[in-house]
Amino acid sequence: MSGDSRDLRLGSLESGFAADGSEKLPDLSEHKNLAAEVLSKVPGLYDRLKDRKTKLGITLARCIKAAVDTPDSPDACLFAGDEDCFEDFAEVFDVVIARMHGLLPPGEVNCTVRPQHPAAQPVKPAGAKLDVSARILHSVQLRAARNIRGFRFCPAMDRNERAEVEMLVAKALRGLAPAVSGVYLPLRQSVSYAPRAGGMDEFEELRLKAAGLHFELPESQPVLASGTCGEWPHGRGVFASSDRKLAVWINHQEHLTLMMVGDDMYQAYRDLQRALQGLGEILRRRKPGQTQAFASSERLGFLTSNLYGLGCSLQASAILKLPRLAAMEVSHPSSAAGSWRSWAGLMRVQVEPVSSLDGHAVEGCFKISNMDTFNVSDAEVLDVVHEVAGRLILAEQQITSLADSDALFPILTSVLSAAKEGRESRQSILSVISGVITDCGDNVAQDVVALLMKEQSRPGTQESIIEEDKEIADLKDRLKCAMYSKLQDGSLEEAIDTASTSGGAMHFSDLPPLPPPPEEMGRAAPWRQRSSSPSRR
Repeated sequence: MSGDSRDLRLGSLESGFAADGSEKLPDLSEHKNLAAEVLSKVPGLYDRLKDRKTKLGITLARCIKAAVDTPDSPDACLFAGDEDCFEDFAEVFDVVIARMHGLLPPGEVNCTVRPQHPAAQPVKPAGAKLDVSARILHSVQLRAARNIRGFRFCPAMDRNERAEVEMLVAKALRGLAPAVSGVYLPLRQSVSYAPRAGGMDEFEELRLKAAGLHFELPESQPVLASGTCGEWPHGRGVFASSDRKLAVWINHQEHLTLMMVGDDMYQAYRDLQRALQGLGEILRRRKPGQTQAFASSERLGFLTSNLYGLGCSLQASAILKLPRLAAMEVSHPSSAAGSWRSWAGLMRVQVEPVSSLDGHAVEGCFKISNMDTFNVSDAEVLDVVHEVAGRLILAEQQITSLADSDALFPILTSVLSAAKEGRESRQSILSVISGVITDCGDNVAQDVVALLMKEQSRPGTQESIIEEDKEIADLKDRLKCAMYSKLQDGSLEEAIDTASTSGGAMHFSDLPPLPPPPEEMGRAAPWRQRSSSPSRR
């Protein structure tokens, strides 16, 4: 790849592969990205399409520029220059989209059935908030990307087009008042927006960063090589509402990226939809006769330059404080409690650590969000993130209650006492304990029974008490993991009931079981079976 790193980042000189199609396609057989694989496996495909242009003048070379210029990237590396690219270059886009979203097997480049995004489904809000105590849930955030119909997308825009979109959107945002009031702040050193030439000041930038509403130059090499970041920072900025619940990024990677922050996912979604509808109506009126403001397709949903946002283009996320689960992940990685990230992944939800302003990870704090936007509806996105967040919150609460309570061993001791009095056999004791601890192995259950037996017969010397305390502490630690594990199949409640009828007095709250194991879950929700996609941000 020719040109220096600054050219790649800012796109000012369009270094690398010529976006106008004037260059011969180089050998892509050693390139690792998906677009290069498709082009190299279908001889003559590029030559057949290279002279074709969309209504706005976009060539296939523009769309595959990142694929040629970033040979080591494993991403898709295909970027749409406008909304017509998806049909005019469908022989490339359909295969890449199908491969990205699991509709074609690895290595396959023949797409016999075109990718199809499902029709919208009504969103039915859940009955209760995720975390009434507000101790675990920090916040929820919904993000939706849109491109304005009639404009080239960010990878293909020049400085004047970016400035035009910036002015158009800033004016439309002012039109949302009084329902939504706020201020538009161009990025620092941007000179494209006349009312704020020079952009936001340092103090305003720090405030936006502290609120998580600011954006920086993307780090992704394919995004940088695509031309998305051309003429940075000009033509880009952030609108922040007065209450800091709504933020709108202009010309970040798409024309518009709307974010709604709150503590109720479904309420935040309704607020986001109202903002999108208001903006869409204002933008639509700029061209008489235009029925839609945003670029979309009946087949593919909302159209974005970055194919990871294609479809419903909704990302739902929740920031959770999970110190107990994080600790379990380190101390018991093979247990169900320790593998909670893997479980979330099977539900098509990704887990990422949260970083502070200085870039350091915040211990025990995680962001969970949906992996998919294509081939899923808004309702499915909200429901799966809400479900996973709710289960993790319940798990954190349960582990906390176990860690803070010594109720477990009195229960087991009372079961043992019942057995000694003839009300329960030793085998039934083992059955009760195994019902709680099966995932940790029968040896744990055997150890518990053995320890409780020793407890009944051991002389009360100081040495024996110290030894007993150490053994109990170790088993308690193992039991905390095991009891969380058994929340998955409902046997915890069964074990508690058995213990209670044997003379115990357990005080755990009633908790619903976690979703079924992966093999059952996969059959119930096939859309969740696809492989994890790279981060879209």
